[in-house]
Amino acid sequence: SPAYIVFSIKDRDKLYPKFLFYLFKTNQYKRIIIEKAKSQGATRHGLPLKFNHLSTLEIPLPPLPIQQKIVSILDTIQEAINIQDKIIETTKELKKSMMADLFKYGGPSFRKGRNLKKTEIGEIPEDWEVVRLGEVVEEISYGISKKGGEKGNYPILRMNNIEDGKIILKDLQFVKLSHEEFNKFRLKKGDVVFNRTNSLELVGKTALFELEGNFVFASYLLKIVPVSSKLLSRYLSYYFNWEPIQKKLKTLASRGASQVNISAGRLRNFKIILPPLSEQREIADILQTIDQKIEIEQKKKELYEELFKTMLNKIFNQEIDIEKIKV
Repeated sequence: SPAYIVFSIKDRDKLYPKFLFYLFKTNQYKRIIIEKAKSQGATRHGLPLKFNHLSTLEIPLPPLPIQQKIVSILDTIQEAINIQDKIIETTKELKKSMMADLFKYGGPSFRKGRNLKKTEIGEIPEDWEVVRLGEVVEEISYGISKKGGEKGNYPILRMNNIEDGKIILKDLQFVKLSHEEFNKFRLKKGDVVFNRTNSLELVGKTALFELEGNFVFASYLLKIVPVSSKLLSRYLSYYFNWEPIQKKLKTLASRGASQVNISAGRLRNFKIILPPLSEQREIADILQTIDQKIEIEQKKKELYEELFKTMLNKIFNQEIDIEKIKV
């Protein structure tokens, strides 16, 4: 592709190819390349750099064995990152298969002597019910329409704050609200937050609100408050994030010009499978344990990624004595 510059090494006895690859990943050389791009009038959207723009770059050139050792050190850390990726992916696949098993056969301690029955949702244990969501929730309500910004007295959760079944606080915005407005749109622990307006791919994203602090939610979201004696919030959040149910939720969406929308009324009429409360708890506990495993492995990956960045930049800034590192 003409969008890429391909370097061919003339003398591999002097320059180890992957050494150059890692060099260009350093903060120093990223800055240099960006400055080169700017000097050529390049923008994020066009006027790409050409080979002759970079051919005059000066690079450090240690002896070949040192280059190879640097590459070996960084490769070792990168391999650890790759292993973490595989562990995370395998654990996510385990969660998928476990969800399919639990939502069909129920919790392991409830299965003895149990028969299944056919329903419009699929096969489920014979003592489970199929109910409309509206029968087992106290409230399904729309969020506030005020636009968020950097200033305000309350943080507001928007559709981008739901990711992989979790609430994340990236790009958090704030709104200025009266005490009455806050009470109307506040989120409490145990509320389930549902993305009602987005692209078809992202509509239906669901997360359990468990954060400390005074948060409100935007109009593109719905707040679902389960009847605690009938439906566990954790169970509902996992059920809505189960892949087959995500697909069913998307069928509720009405299409707009650029986005789709699921109304509170349609969601109230959506049918869900309802185990006894104690079994809901067991199902949620099992899936939460897998989630905790995924979270631990993701944190390990983040540590390796941080180590990689630190080592990459310190090595090329000559802040580390390569000779003393054992690979």
